[in-house]
Amino acid sequence: MLEGRRCLASLERSIMIGANDLRIDNDVFKLAKKKDVFYDSAYTDAKTLRRDNVAKLAKKKDIYIKSSVSPAYTDEHWDILAEVIRTTTSLKKLCFEKDAVIAVQNDKVADALAKNCTIKELVLREGCSDAEKAVSAILKGNSTMEIVKLYNNNISGEGAKVIAEALKENTSLQKLFSSSNCIGVEGAKAISDALKENASLRELFIGGNNIGDEGGKDILNALQQIERSAIENIDLDWNQVSSRTRRRINQEAARIQNRFKGSGSSEGQLTAVSTTEDG
Repeated sequence: MLEGRRCLASLERSIMIGANDLRIDNDVFKLAKKKDVFYDSAYTDAKTLRRDNVAKLAKKKDIYIKSSVSPAYTDEHWDILAEVIRTTTSLKKLCFEKDAVIAVQNDKVADALAKNCTIKELVLREGCSDAEKAVSAILKGNSTMEIVKLYNNNISGEGAKVIAEALKENTSLQKLFSSSNCIGVEGAKAISDALKENASLRELFIGGNNIGDEGGKDILNALQQIERSAIENIDLDWNQVSSRTRRRINQEAARIQNRFKGSGSSEGQLTAVSTTEDG
């Protein structure tokens, strides 16, 4: 009996905690008293992305590949990452930061991502402008990824066209964040055309892309041609889109969602275009 109590006391000194649990409103002092804290997230760079860490990384739910200048990343690092992606059964979110974004251009990493069935969210932040080509290939091959975030990657109108082509083929993506890039009117037109063919996308965020009212009207025209779609939310903040165009986009999105829900779907509720005015 005494030995059993000792075992129970040992277990009570440990706690499993992830990103959803580590919150400011949690009992910080309670967590601090625990003997062991096991994280389901991993932050790695060129120093820690090693072959002897593959099995450990493959067990994580979230992996964040940080910027690493000294030492710099090499093809060997991306070979190791590709092995992690191929062997994982638990990884849900993979994030790349700055110079690490170039990883998706590695053939082995891109191929592993395209074939992976566990990763739901891919994040590229402040990276290279050519990343959209690799992302497009990944989206064409992957049928389970639901969220892609491409923050501040200097994506141009031509880059947006490449992503738009992937959207026409992809059937799993639900949220696309491409804020703070440079897609302009040309990119907005390409994305608009993709919206007419994509049936899975629920939320689109293209704030801060200098699409102007012309780009907003391209999106409006696309929505007017759509009879059935999953689209719920289109964020156009900081694009100088007029309030009139925004209102009309809201109206068209509401029409599409009413038809979508009326067809028997019980999925999410319409939130439509962000109402923040910027022009």
